[in-house]
Amino acid sequence: MLLTNIKKLSFAGAAEKEFDMLNDLGILPDSKRYYHDADEFTAESLFYISRAGNYHCTSEYKFERQASGVEACQAMYVEEGRLQFSYGEYKMIVDTGEMVLIHLGTPHLYRTDGDRLRMRWFHIDGRGSRSYVRQIHSMRGILIGRESAENGKMLVDRIFQLLEEGYKDPQEISVCIHRLLAMLNRQQEGAGGFVSGLMKERPDPGVEASLVYLKEHFADPGLSVEDLAGMANLSLWYYIKRFRAFYGITPHQYILRQRIEAARGLLDTTSLSVEEIAYQCGFSGPSHFIDVFRKTSGMTPMKFRSLWR
Repeated sequence: MLLTNIKKLSFAGAAEKEFDMLNDLGILPDSKRYYHDADEFTAESLFYISRAGNYHCTSEYKFERQASGVEACQAMYVEEGRLQFSYGEYKMIVDTGEMVLIHLGTPHLYRTDGDRLRMRWFHIDGRGSRSYVRQIHSMRGILIGRESAENGKMLVDRIFQLLEEGYKDPQEISVCIHRLLAMLNRQQEGAGGFVSGLMKERPDPGVEASLVYLKEHFADPGLSVEDLAGMANLSLWYYIKRFRAFYGITPHQYILRQRIEAARGLLDTTSLSVEEIAYQCGFSGPSHFIDVFRKTSGMTPMKFRSLWR
């Protein structure tokens, strides 16, 4: 975006200063931008917002960013209108009341879809922000549906209130950002276990039914992804693709996650041996169980048990 007629302001006292008319095509003059240069403590210890905008746009508005080394992430909330949005290989429409959460290093393009648009956006910086957003993407994709976005709107409102006040309390903004990311990182399930993601439809009935079966039979060592695909009446490749689009991980990863969760419970509450737990949870043997547990938890099953005894 062009910055020719925009004052780069520190947040201290920003609420008392006038913003120049934005020079970007399609951005109306009642729009605002905010800037903040974090001090050393904030940059090293907190989440913070380096740039933000409260935009009112016409149909001419368009923005494109190519791949770059930028480490920040960006959240966008559509208050009115719609966005056409491309992110890497994905294309979608972001409707009123929805959000997107992206890494700025991935190529993306968005534009007004219709006559007018009101949206708020902010860049999220700080220690751990990129990995936090990557985790959210693995759970639900970049598109945050209306229900979850509505839950986060209160935090977005508070963030912009604090920006208007001049960023006087970086720690409160950090708390708001952390609460927003934590809320989005929780798996949001509907009646059928649907997780909002890049696709905006309900899962195929066959995929839903296969997930129910998976949850009931994860400890069966003979359970295979091929069997689940057959239950859904889909080819193996297409079943894995659809499953991942709806639930954020592959069927095989989901099976392993269920088995590891069950194993943790047995390690924590019983005196069963590692070998017994391995077979009870559906692993092919103790070596396979130990290897998967170490990769998942960063420690061996016995180390996990010893921490809580």
